[in-house]
Amino acid sequence: MSSRLFKVPRWWIWSFGIVAGGLFVLVAVAYSYVSYQQVHNVWWRSEKEITAYLLAQTPLGSTEAEVITWLERHDVSAPYMARFVRRVEPYEFKRDGFFDAKASATAQIHEGLAEYGYPFLTTVEGFYLFDEGRLVDIGVRKTAEGL
Repeated sequence: MSSRLFKVPRWWIWSFGIVAGGLFVLVAVAYSYVSYQQVHNVWWRSEKEITAYLLAQTPLGSTEAEVITWLERHDVSAPYMARFVRRVEPYEFKRDGFFDAKASATAQIHEGLAEYGYPFLTTVEGFYLFDEGRLVDIGVRKTAEGL
C-alpha cells in the first residue's frame, strides 16, 4: 500500500511549475519597471524633489521667456492640460490652496508637466510665479485619480 493519500499526475506538477515560473517573471519585470521609473523618472518622485529639480533647471530670477523655452525644449506637457500664462493680483497666492507661495507674484505659468499611471492617472502640475517678469517661486502639485 502506498503512503501517499492520492497520486498527483506529473503533468499537473509541470503545469504548476510553468505557471508559477511565469508569474514570478511577470512580477519581477513589473517590479523592475516601477523601480526604474522611481529612480530615473523625476515625475514619479515627491513634490519636494520635483520642485528641487525644476529650480535647478529654471533658477529663481529666470525670465518668463526662459521658463517657457525650457518647457518647450524638454517637451514637458501633459497631453490633456494646456499651458497658460495669466496676470494675477499679488495677493491671490496668499489664499491659493495649491501650494504655499513664498513670494507675491504678478504673473503665473500653470503647466501640466506629466501624466502617468494605469488605471489611476497621476497628474503633475507646475506653478511658476513671476514678479516683474522674473521667476520668484515654483510650486508643484501631484494629484491621483481614485475610486
